[in-house]
Amino acid sequence: HERPWAVLEPGDVDDIAVMLRFCSRFGIAAAPRGQGHATFGQAQARGGLVIEMSPLDAISVGAGTATVGAGTVWSDLLKATLADGLTPPVLTDYLGLSVGGTLSVGGMGGASPHYGGQVDTVLELEVVTGAGQRTVCSPTRQPDLFHAVLAGLGQCAVLTEAKLALAPAPPHVRH
Repeated sequence: HERPWAVLEPGDVDDIAVMLRFCSRFGIAAAPRGQGHATFGQAQARGGLVIEMSPLDAISVGAGTATVGAGTVWSDLLKATLADGLTPPVLTDYLGLSVGGTLSVGGMGGASPHYGGQVDTVLELEVVTGAGQRTVCSPTRQPDLFHAVLAGLGQCAVLTEAKLALAPAPPHVRH
């Protein structure tokens, strides 16, 4: 357990960019926090800034993809996609985790032997770098940043939004 200097509840992604520029300028540690299930305390910043990601929970579903805020929990995304007969191909065993959090660690689930990790279904990311620059990256647009952020434990940039590939939902599942 570490005590941060401050906790940011952003109104939007620009708030995160402003605060990361401030933190960078003054050498202040910053860490994003989804649902707080990080294994080794990655969501803590002793004497620094913790960015509460839960306000970034927008979901947009269309054309076989979903664009979601990093603070969205997988159960909410699943509810939204099932309405269109779609599902993320890989879900973790606990759906109360945030999209940004699981993408930051790889995201493994029961379908991973067939589809890979959750990171393997990501088409595009919006991130804010440590210098406070808001940017979009993908396998073809800034691919080094894209691959560094996915399963990067939040060390390269703060993941704020992800565009995910969806698959047809099976008619029945065992739970």
